[in-house]
Amino acid sequence: MIRFLQDVQDMEQGITITKETERFFYQMGVASPFPNSFFLKRATNPLVGQILGGIILSNRYLTAMTTNTRSITAVYTNEDEGPNVIGNKAFAMLDIRLLPGETPDGYRARIEEIAARHEVKIVQEISRITPNSSPIDSPFFQALAAAATGAVPGSVATPLLTPGNTDNTVFRQLGLHCYGLTPVLLNETELGSTHSKNEYLSLENLELGIRVMLDSLVSVNSAQ
Repeated sequence: MIRFLQDVQDMEQGITITKETERFFYQMGVASPFPNSFFLKRATNPLVGQILGGIILSNRYLTAMTTNTRSITAVYTNEDEGPNVIGNKAFAMLDIRLLPGETPDGYRARIEEIAARHEVKIVQEISRITPNSSPIDSPFFQALAAAATGAVPGSVATPLLTPGNTDNTVFRQLGLHCYGLTPVLLNETELGSTHSKNEYLSLENLELGIRVMLDSLVSVNSAQ
């Protein structure tokens, strides 16, 4: 089991720049001084990618945006059958988050090939929803972007891939344009508190979020 998990962890080593992430880096380049702007605007260039790759993989947030993440969430045996029983079976749980462009069935097939070498049986417990995204040139996105950048002078609007999952994934499969909007300015400490026992939001961000959400409703309504 340990060798199987190690092979799964090693099955991908590089990064993948999707169209959404390419736009993200480009917009970051717009807001950055030279020479950072030069590299960020050319994230898909093979030579630039060699430079950015190490930087991206050193940051867990950027890593989640550019890789299919594979997290080992549990490893256990059947020793709980009794204190005098030496476990003869091993179990592990993997939490896998796929990038747009990947399919659950296709990715599972790759893991099945590794599992076969180690005589491991794969059981999929979560639904097979294919990762998806909405266009970033739609009037809906532009209206949200206008509301957000209007509230923060000097800012830029950019798509952002999050490693979590929302109902937007299902709604997009119905043909709807769906976007996540987090209208706050978070530093690394605040961002790191997400879903933790000490998750918090400053009063300044609460006020900013309310203003952006109200402006977004007006902006989206005006765009229709």
